[in-house]
Amino acid sequence: MITDTEKVIEGGIFKFSYDEYANKVFAQTPTTNLIIDNGACKSNSVFKVCINRANFSYKNITTYQRYYEIGTDIYKLTGSLDYSSKSALTELLPNEETDFTATITNPTDFEITGIKFSQDLNPFNLREVKGCSVNENSLEWQGSLNPKYDWVCTAKLSSGKQGTYPLTGNLSYFNGYETEKKTLDSVTVKVLPRQLKVIRVFDNYTEINQPFYFNVSLQNLNSEENLEGSLAYGFPGNINIIKIPSGFTKDFNIVKSSLKLSAGSILNFSFYLEPVSEGKSSIFENYKYAVKNVDDIFENSTLISPVDPKPEIDLIAEYQQVNPGQKFIVIVNLKNPSRFYDLTGIKASLNVPSNNEVIQSLSKLSKNQPYTIISNTFIAPEYLESGILRINLVVDYSLDDIQKSINKTLEVKSGSQTPQQSVASQTQLTTNQSGTPTEAQAPAASQQDASSSQSQPESKPAEIIEETLPAKKFSLDFSDRKSWIILGIVFIVIFVVPAIIYSIKKKKRLQEQQPQAPQQQNNIK
Repeated sequence: MITDTEKVIEGGIFKFSYDEYANKVFAQTPTTNLIIDNGACKSNSVFKVCINRANFSYKNITTYQRYYEIGTDIYKLTGSLDYSSKSALTELLPNEETDFTATITNPTDFEITGIKFSQDLNPFNLREVKGCSVNENSLEWQGSLNPKYDWVCTAKLSSGKQGTYPLTGNLSYFNGYETEKKTLDSVTVKVLPRQLKVIRVFDNYTEINQPFYFNVSLQNLNSEENLEGSLAYGFPGNINIIKIPSGFTKDFNIVKSSLKLSAGSILNFSFYLEPVSEGKSSIFENYKYAVKNVDDIFENSTLISPVDPKPEIDLIAEYQQVNPGQKFIVIVNLKNPSRFYDLTGIKASLNVPSNNEVIQSLSKLSKNQPYTIISNTFIAPEYLESGILRINLVVDYSLDDIQKSINKTLEVKSGSQTPQQSVASQTQLTTNQSGTPTEAQAPAASQQDASSSQSQPESKPAEIIEETLPAKKFSLDFSDRKSWIILGIVFIVIFVVPAIIYSIKKKKRLQEQQPQAPQQQNNIK
């Protein structure tokens, strides 16, 4: 580099002058200036400058100024803070503690200021933090470091959340020339799953007075350490505890036992329970245990919903909206959802306003059996003040010789006609081109009379239909393939079989007549 000329290096301007008599170089840097002996090195807060030689280059004949060629090495003293972090244990049991240490070192010969440090330790809990402050789940520190000094921050970490977590940090500081920012290398800590594994097996569908097993399997997931603790199960009031496993004790509806599992072992046991009433309730579970002197406590609740079997009702109307006087069909489907009980003595009562009540009986509905108990045609009333036709169904039945009843209501929208209007007034009269009514007008009065007569339920008694078991009732459903097969068989028996028999007899008579034909011919000759 030639003296008294500017040199731009990484955005900074450097300039050198040489004193031949003192054999020293005056170095101008982007920060502070330095006076350096030829053959020596000197540093400021950012740069280290070394002078290797100073040789005469040329002389300006006008100014008589002498210029020298300077051989120099320039070092930038930035990024000089060192950082390290470590965890005493990199694999933890749930809630097990480990010591975490973060260290910042200033290896330079000058003070570094404006240091800002943060270390994210989420999802770990922090305890006994020293050397820095805590901001939620992070460690933080601000300050400066003298040459050759270290700063150390320590904390105890623990977490009950299973997973593998890389713990990273950020560091920034002023190097005397600019602010540098660094993302720090991470240390990875793994939290193992809960060491006691619990599996519950039972029938989700339970009925009152029908016992069932509540099976539990416990496993120690740790392959090196034993597991010791205790168990407690709380059963709801609508569950009767018939039998508890060996080694358990019972106090009212609480069942307890101690727990000891060797490394990797499994324990299976069952409770024999009986629901005595329906309703949603829960079995509460409490587990306390320790592995490697690390305690863990957790709870669980298992929902049990015993049902009191009752007919499942599907009440269907042919239309969602009907007009006054309109005919429509209502169907009542029943299903016995029980796995254990038959429903007996069933009587379904269907009430449609302004129509006869329909009552139909069924002696028995077997377990998990569906059946269409009512399918009737009704006529919509001429007038409903609310505009809603409410269809009411009551089903009486016996379950385990206990009389019970269930009801259901279906609402159907009704047209907006007034009481004086009838279905005939809604029908548009067919007219010819001259505007005179055609014969289609003639039946209108009779239709109105018919509608009026059908809307007087007071004069008719309830329609009662008694039936036996569904299996003994013969009816044809033309939408069912079996019905068509039955009709085909009947058709074959009534028509095809007689035709075949007749054809066979006729053919036999013809065969008997054929030998007599030659004799008749000979007689003629």
